[in-house]
Amino acid sequence: MKKNKIFMLSLFAFVMTLMLVPNVKADDNNDAKGKEACATATVGEPCYYVMNGGKKVFFANGASIEITASEGGRTLITWNNGSQIVDIDTTVFGGMHNSETVVPNATITMTGGKLNGIFGGGLHKSTVTNVNIYFRGGEVSFIMGGGSAGFVTDDDRDDAHRTLNDAINKTTLTQVGSANIYIYGGTFAANTANANTSVFGGGEDYSYTGTSNVYISAGYKGEIDYVTGGGSNGYTKDTVMNIYGGKIDVLQAVNRGKMDSSDILVGGTAEITDLYASAEGTSEDAGVTGEATVSIEKGAAVTNVKPGQSGTQGVNKTGVKLTYNGDAVGTVAEGFAEEDIVKTIQIFIHYIDVDGESMRPLEIPENYKFTEEDLKELEGAKAAAKESGLNLKIYSDEELTKEFDVNTTFTDGTHIYISLSEIPEVTAPNTFDSASIYMMSALVSVIALAILAFIKKKSYNM
Repeated sequence: MKKNKIFMLSLFAFVMTLMLVPNVKADDNNDAKGKEACATATVGEPCYYVMNGGKKVFFANGASIEITASEGGRTLITWNNGSQIVDIDTTVFGGMHNSETVVPNATITMTGGKLNGIFGGGLHKSTVTNVNIYFRGGEVSFIMGGGSAGFVTDDDRDDAHRTLNDAINKTTLTQVGSANIYIYGGTFAANTANANTSVFGGGEDYSYTGTSNVYISAGYKGEIDYVTGGGSNGYTKDTVMNIYGGKIDVLQAVNRGKMDSSDILVGGTAEITDLYASAEGTSEDAGVTGEATVSIEKGAAVTNVKPGQSGTQGVNKTGVKLTYNGDAVGTVAEGFAEEDIVKTIQIFIHYIDVDGESMRPLEIPENYKFTEEDLKELEGAKAAAKESGLNLKIYSDEELTKEFDVNTTFTDGTHIYISLSEIPEVTAPNTFDSASIYMMSALVSVIALAILAFIKKKSYNM
């Protein structure tokens, strides 16, 4: 009887132990190194531990990682030869912590789970050559393409926390060569650590990022407080932003740092409250010091467009090239020079060949019509097509019965039909396959419309 009682007590204790253990999958081996082992980790060996102040960090150390939801409300991170379950307040770094090692590539894909945030680069002394972040699902409060020179106070932060000039001169210890962020899904949600949600192409504190690319797909419906091409501070040399979706309070090239050049395109279904070609704030010498361009296409909704700060505190950015569709913008603030503003309309180009029909919208200047030079280019394209046994014609109707009047002034919503067909009487072999024909017709349409400078060759469905 006594043995049975002891057995029952042991069984009860075992069951209770199981109930207290986090619910993990059988194949989750928790393979990441701990804090001590992380000091000697090499590229491709991730680490997970708690830093000063209780901050939980996961360093991918250059391993390509995938982030998904785990059982028990936690988050699972996997890589080619391991996996790790992390708490939902964990911050993920693509690079390393306080290391001389150069990480060639950091790739982070998130489809589920929850994190505090994501840095594409490393922490403090760290270098990553190329970063790619794909956000498809899950929840974070922020994503930064670059690394962090701050984030947590420890012995090596004092050396990494330098000055803006160190970032500009590339003598800062926290560096990323190029950072690319692609947002297709997922949710941005504020938490106790971050009152605002944000996307930064660059890094945090006085870090260096060479180039940043921020892409938000037309299918994205989430809300984000701040989307910035550069970092939260420091220096990002150049940025390209293609914003086709999402609801964003502030879209800007720079936050508190500096930048050489910026190119911002807003289209698709994106909704922006305030768009700054340079920096929103006026608290310090922040902004784009070189060329800044903004293009806003029909379909987007931008409440206010502003030049932003020049790089010198309190001085507006000048020389911003602004191209916008009148239907997409509420108010254009003072500070843009009249000669730097181009208002556009949207027309539709239909391409028709033996394989069928395709269509794409194009933004062109208001009141545009062909010039003599344009017509010469068009005739040259027709002659080149004919030599290859192809007939190139431009029509104004879907039935292809009315040739387009080249003296027409384009109006909003105009449809143009470009037909490329074989000439029956030509017996010479046609060396153009369908792919070549498509490429030629695309080129012809660009030449014919003479608006190469106004066409952003960027897909709505990247």
